[in-house]
Amino acid sequence: MTYGPDRTLKMKNEMGAHLFRWYNKMKMDEEFSKYRFKTLKEHVYPYMHIPYDIVDDVDEETFFTEEPYRLPLFMGCQFGVGPKIKRIVNGETINMDHLELFNGSRIAILGKSVLSGCVGGFSIFDIVDHKRELIKKFSNDLEDDDENDE
Repeated sequence: MTYGPDRTLKMKNEMGAHLFRWYNKMKMDEEFSKYRFKTLKEHVYPYMHIPYDIVDDVDEETFFTEEPYRLPLFMGCQFGVGPKIKRIVNGETINMDHLELFNGSRIAILGKSVLSGCVGGFSIFDIVDHKRELIKKFSNDLEDDDENDE
């Protein structure tokens, strides 16, 4: 895997190229091309099809620190969005999800089937009132995302 002059990924062969279409679309986007992402060092993430030079593995304090161009990265699949993060509430340890922990913040989610390995795309969300509001989606479809917007 190498980068072209426009910072899009160029695959040595077409095997696996479909997994990164979302990334090439993001790198061509005026607003989101400068974004980076952070994963939580203490958690195990399933293999994510994302160029690792735009992802930083950080400690919990940094993960929860709001940064304008570096967002917490989660993985969404048919079993939910993770990682879940343990917190002690009223003396009880509970797993909290991104909607509880990042209310009022912006996050990124890579959508992938953990059964087939198919990557659906990459989305940027604002979390408002414990709900996801889609800001931008970069799909892995061959056609432009704009054609699918309604």
